Amino acid sequence: MFPSKEKRMQRWTVTRAKGMRRFIFVNGVLGWGLMMGISWSLVMWIVGAMPNPSVQVPVALVFFPLIRRCVGLVCVAYF
Repeated sequence: MFPSKEKRMQRWTVTRAKGMRRFIFVNGVLGWGLMMGISWSLVMWIVGAMPNPSVQVPVALVFFPLIRRCVGLVCVAYF
């Protein structure tokens, strides 16, 4: 069902070799930030809490990835 620990460690070694900045960008900014910005925008649109989507959607697509990048850098620095 899940890959073996050895297989996961091999994948992590390859990911780690690509560098910290790439990891934060791919997993944090693209993986979490953009998906969260899109999800938040859709939920706000469905709920009707977004009076001006032409302004709020671009702000969400910039704000969420930017915050996730900062969180990623702080986590790497302290942990």
